[in-house]
Amino acid sequence: MLRVENLSVKAGNFCLGEINLEIKEGEHFILLGPSGAGKTLLAEAICGIRKIEKGRVLLDNVDITYAPLNKRNISYLPQDLCLFPNMSVFENITYPLRMRKMPRCEVMKKVDYVCELLNIKHITERKDINSLSGGEKQRVALARALIWEPKILIIDEPFSALDIALKRTLQMELVKISENTSSTIIHVTHDREEAFMLGDRIGILINGKLQQIGTRDEIYYSPATIETARYLISENNIFEGEIAYIKGDEVGLKNEHIFLVANKFSSVEEGDRVFFGIRPEEISVIRPGKPLGPQVQHNLFRGIVKRIYEKGASHILMVNAEKFSIEIEIPNCAFRDLHIGTENEITFSMKKRAVWYIKKNIS
Repeated sequence: MLRVENLSVKAGNFCLGEINLEIKEGEHFILLGPSGAGKTLLAEAICGIRKIEKGRVLLDNVDITYAPLNKRNISYLPQDLCLFPNMSVFENITYPLRMRKMPRCEVMKKVDYVCELLNIKHITERKDINSLSGGEKQRVALARALIWEPKILIIDEPFSALDIALKRTLQMELVKISENTSSTIIHVTHDREEAFMLGDRIGILINGKLQQIGTRDEIYYSPATIETARYLISENNIFEGEIAYIKGDEVGLKNEHIFLVANKFSSVEEGDRVFFGIRPEEISVIRPGKPLGPQVQHNLFRGIVKRIYEKGASHILMVNAEKFSIEIEIPNCAFRDLHIGTENEITFSMKKRAVWYIKKNIS
């Protein structure tokens, strides 16, 4: 287990901290946040290439805060890969083992295993590293990082420079790596889809502060801070208001424009000021004449579709209801079946189970 305690790091005028974090053995942990949030700074502090101002880093309860890089049992794959241009593919991959003076028979066993895992056996004899494609370079760098079986593997924005098809292929290979190696993975990314697809848990880092750590569902349905909510959800779908009532496991949320009901999941009292909202993909457009299922019987509204945007496998609808505007995301198949166009009136439901709220800090 990796534990970070009260960690602070400075880089120019930027300050990261105080960070407290526990990452479980064998976990695929995602560090998610916008550019400039301090994700790489935190990764570099953990692996020992960035000076720590305050705090500790512990691996299996051993303090490694000031341990040399080669004594940490942590492998770091930076965004620019740092492959050695004067070495062949084989030499790049085996570099960590040669530095440890491992016998050649053991080296070859490990090369066979990691190259089979990453599907790069056919390129190990290439002499010119620059002749590789972007995806091949990524695999070679991953092989080099994994071959010596580190306790922790830190990967920084591993797929940011790749095209969509290659990115998805390598994301799936990373799942296979996670399942077939004993290494704990710390994965730095700004890609929200990648984070939710790959992470066992996700840590949200914004402006140098760790805003929330949780499972995909915890982050998705229950953002802990308004900063997390604003990073993950469109501002069109966030409202400010108060708790109107509490009845058992149900709460009412209101402002002068909208009233919603939600499941009660945190401690609040009637009259508390809150932020509340819902993700665009959790809003259902109701088919005319179709009986309402139990999931869509609450928070029903009518609105006019003002704009439509295509987004790959889905469509974004910008809708004006009577007193508020909202963003709705629906799959392409539903969009086609419903024959939605601009200026059409639609009925939609903000699913009760998907409405979240955050108590507002009153200073």
